[in-house]
Amino acid sequence: MADDRIPLTNIPLQYQPFLPALQAAVQSPATDNSVITRFENTFADLMGVDNALACAGPEAALQLAVEAAGIQPGDEIITSPFNRLTHALPHISWVFADVCADTLNLDAHDVERHLTKKTKAMMPMHTFGYPADMEALMHLANEHGLQVFENCVQAPLAQADGVRVGSIGDMGIFGFTPAVALGQNTPAGCLITNDGALAQKARQILAQKVSLQMPATQAALLQALVPQAVENWIENRQKAAAWYEEELAGVPVQRPPVPPAEVNPTYTAYALRTERAEELVAFLAKHHIEAALAFAGFSIPDSLPCARHAQKETLLLPMFPDITPEQVERVCGAVRDFYEEDATL
Repeated sequence: MADDRIPLTNIPLQYQPFLPALQAAVQSPATDNSVITRFENTFADLMGVDNALACAGPEAALQLAVEAAGIQPGDEIITSPFNRLTHALPHISWVFADVCADTLNLDAHDVERHLTKKTKAMMPMHTFGYPADMEALMHLANEHGLQVFENCVQAPLAQADGVRVGSIGDMGIFGFTPAVALGQNTPAGCLITNDGALAQKARQILAQKVSLQMPATQAALLQALVPQAVENWIENRQKAAAWYEEELAGVPVQRPPVPPAEVNPTYTAYALRTERAEELVAFLAKHHIEAALAFAGFSIPDSLPCARHAQKETLLLPMFPDITPEQVERVCGAVRDFYEEDATL
């Protein structure tokens, strides 16, 4: 039956409890620049930083970061091969380093292997909401005088060493899902930093480039969602991740690493590793469960073996704030059935 399908995500459902506040925000007459300033202040306070700049999207935030940092054509930025934001700035010389096998985040040791005289920055991303090893990456950056742009699109409010991601490097880049439940399909983003000089440069650039600016209506929507809705969504996803961890115990798949006490992932997605990822996705589809290969479409060179294996082996299970324990149990039961059915052949 179609109505028993478990989707990979369910954005309209997660917005539903907040529709009255969102509708009030859209109808509010305060849709001038003052609402943008209010959102920037709210987000800066939430992230524990001095400066937040509202942008048209994460790509716009990245452009601001690169221009404010003085990155020039021909300069190199080292990043993860799974970083989709690199497509936003094709004129930059992106250099891809390998990822860690457990977290799928940028591997500091492999970053060091790719350093050249042209390297000016690195851009770790916090994959699926699990923070990268920022201590190791920042040590490397400080040693070699590199700027650090954190891609936090998948990790709003995640913490590493008790600090919000995005506030650890020189600048943090965020993206916000459009409020599709209201028909607001305009993307939005934000750039945060504690560096006053970088913030001033970025704000000057933002003032001159209308295409990079967040619409006031989008700022009003975000102001209605932050922090209450975002915190609620993250707390619910963390609960769901704990259910998955319990239900998948003993199943021959690699689950996300159990975080140490000082790390707080947000589980924007829930990823599994298995050599039979494609088969498992197809099996789940037959049981009306939507799953997906996590890194389909990426071109990974042979020189990055961990990333190449991860591309073949990583799949995403349903994860959204309103997923129920019963749905998680059903998903995990189907995963167990896949391996038990194979064992009887």
